[in-house]
Amino acid sequence: MRKSTAKYFHTIIHLKKTQIFFRLYNTVKPRTKIKSKKNIKVNLDIQYLLKELDMEPKFLVKFDSFSILKDSYTLINKIYKEDIERLWNNKEINKLWLYNLHYLEFLLPLLYEYKRSNDEKYYNKMKEIVYSWLKNSKNKSSLSWDPYTISMRLPNLIIFYQFATANEDPESEFMRGLRTSIFDQYFYLQRNKERHLLGNHYIENIKALILGSIFFQEYRVTDKCFKLLMQELDEQILDDGMHFELSPMYNKVIYEALLKIIYWLKQNGNDRYVKLLIPYAQRMLNSVYSIETKMGKTPFFNDSADGISKSYLALCEASYIYLGISPNKVMNFNSSGYRILERGSKKMLVDYGEIGPKYLPGHGHCDSLSYELSIDEVPIIVNSGTFEYENGFWRNYFRKTDSHNTIKYEGIDQSEIWNSFRVAKRSYNHKGLDINYNDYNFFVGSYYNYKGDKHSRFIAYLDDENILILDKLSPTYKKVASGYIHFHPMFYLSDNILYNTKNKQQVLKIHPIFCNSYTNNYKNGNATKSYYSEQFNLKKPISKYVLTADKEDNYFGYIINFNNEPISINASEELLTVTINNKNFYFNLSKLFSIKF
Repeated sequence: MRKSTAKYFHTIIHLKKTQIFFRLYNTVKPRTKIKSKKNIKVNLDIQYLLKELDMEPKFLVKFDSFSILKDSYTLINKIYKEDIERLWNNKEINKLWLYNLHYLEFLLPLLYEYKRSNDEKYYNKMKEIVYSWLKNSKNKSSLSWDPYTISMRLPNLIIFYQFATANEDPESEFMRGLRTSIFDQYFYLQRNKERHLLGNHYIENIKALILGSIFFQEYRVTDKCFKLLMQELDEQILDDGMHFELSPMYNKVIYEALLKIIYWLKQNGNDRYVKLLIPYAQRMLNSVYSIETKMGKTPFFNDSADGISKSYLALCEASYIYLGISPNKVMNFNSSGYRILERGSKKMLVDYGEIGPKYLPGHGHCDSLSYELSIDEVPIIVNSGTFEYENGFWRNYFRKTDSHNTIKYEGIDQSEIWNSFRVAKRSYNHKGLDINYNDYNFFVGSYYNYKGDKHSRFIAYLDDENILILDKLSPTYKKVASGYIHFHPMFYLSDNILYNTKNKQQVLKIHPIFCNSYTNNYKNGNATKSYYSEQFNLKKPISKYVLTADKEDNYFGYIINFNNEPISINASEELLTVTINNKNFYFNLSKLFSIKF
């Protein structure tokens, strides 16, 4: 009981006063009464669908339109073959899956197929789904009326409405019912914005309200929501362009929201607003491009997965076409705590930032000083990903420290994560900088875990084929430290050598320094398998390399070698000598590790 109370206390003390107020207020406020509006007029003079994003092939491929015709719905990699009437309010189905069902995103691939083939069966299915939703989602206390769900659904319904006007009488019972429902959701959202959560949810609320205000020509609401948007962008978009929840996936999601807001406002003649938003868009585009280019996937820091956001290439294309901007490459993200280390075909992305905003760390993972490494856009060393949001073993598994490429002291996570989106005590005093030592360019980062144990990491390219990673261990008292390296499922580790599972060719070799090591391998029947989740509800066993230090050790590390050169390592407390092909690399460890920052 005491532990539970302490977790609540250390979680709540970081919340904003407004969050606490609205959490309490939401429990006692009267239910929103929808004011029926007659003669609803809508604006059909602008295009609501943004083709490069809403019809992006990588987005459409998530949905099987032919299967939907047969009442088979695949969302976030889970399939339900059922009449949709029995799905909307099915309490036996995972909530995240139901949320995605109520977003109605799968209307867009049906629309694409209809536009492509002119086959009426696709339009009839869209109409059937929308009619079913209208009939089964009248209960305002249901999951369907969650403000975030409304925010994600409104653009899809408005796009469908605009398209349906070519096939339906605007004054038919179906179209009037759809128009009224869209207005009701828009009205409800105005009075139920997620001010108790804030963050990405609040921006999505504002996006949907700006869209609704343009659609219903309520331009006072446009002006009011634009002011809210500017306030949130000032706080949520950091100076380096990253979204402040520090997730590469949500960074793309929020950039898509901003891009669409500008797209709608620009068509509506709100040029002054567009001019004010372009600088935020440029910074975000820089971060989206710089973080992901050459990585071959969304980097899995904090809550991130593939298959959720639009691709960075589609976002870049739409930015150029509709905003007239192109990305600039950034290497050091000082505000968010990311550092790109690139050499030749190799790219490392290192996280040295905090777990997230103090009052909103729910999407944070214990990944401080973890990194991902790709070669020629092929992911090699990866974080474990994000499997689900439902509270339980797997949610905790993918958030914990040893699911990332960093170190852990005696089973103590970097931050005290709990429940699905809670963090009590957190890691702190995160720092990072570049230094030059003996003509080697090191990135150096450090932080303290929530127990007060310090971890410092030094990373440098020795040459084109060798990366040196050294960890300085400074626990508050003598503790065993363990380090972890996770490999993408297409690779397999054996005797410190990483092989490609398809062609059996060697990719790299790990040379440990000052430590013991072993491989936790999916092929050797180890009971404690390690897993990788590249998309929600998908996981695969992977090879995981584990390094351990004794309680007396002050540091350990390893060299990642890519060409199987002969390497010898001679290490003492004072001097590290690495010999590669008869070339010696010398490092005075006491001097290197004494650097203050």
